[in-house]
Amino acid sequence: KTPITAFDFFLYRLYNNSKCHFWPGYEIRGTPRCMDRYPQYDPKKNELTLSYVFSVDTTNEFDRVILGYFTSATKKRKIRILMIDMGTLMDNLGLSKTFEDTRKSRKKIYYPGLIDKSLILNEADKIDVAKIKDSIKVEARFDYSEYTDYWVIRDTNGEMTVEIRQKPR
Repeated sequence: KTPITAFDFFLYRLYNNSKCHFWPGYEIRGTPRCMDRYPQYDPKKNELTLSYVFSVDTTNEFDRVILGYFTSATKKRKIRILMIDMGTLMDNLGLSKTFEDTRKSRKKIYYPGLIDKSLILNEADKIDVAKIKDSIKVEARFDYSEYTDYWVIRDTNGEMTVEIRQKPR
C-alpha cells in the first residue's frame, strides 16, 4: 500500500536481470546460475541478501563432463572449483574489488557489474554504489550432487566461506 521507492525498483530489476538466460554470461562453464528468490533486505542490519543456485544440465554433454570432474575431485579441489565459480559470479555482479591508483593514494574499488546496471541511472549519481555493495551478502547453492549441497557464502566484508550440507533423503 506504500508507493514504490527507487530501492524497491532496483531490487526488482536486479531480480529480473538475474533470472536464468536473462543476463549476459549467465553460464559458468555451461552451468546455469540463477537468482532463486527475491532479494531479501534486513533494515536492522542494513544487509541485502542475494541467493543464487548453480545447477547442472545433465542433458548437456559439456555439463556432464564438468560434473564428472567435480564429483571425482578431492574435497580440497572441489572447494577450489566452487571458489572459482563464486569469484566469477562476484565479477559478473560487480562485487569484486580492484586497486585504483591515483596520484595521492591506492584504494580498492568495485568493478562495475550487474548491480550497477540494475540501478536507476538518475539515482545512481545521487547514491554511493559502493555503500550498497558493502551491504550485500551473497549465498550460492551448487546443486552438483544428488546427496550433498555445496554452499558458498560471501559476507558483507567480502569474505567467502564454503559449507557442505547433506540433503535430506
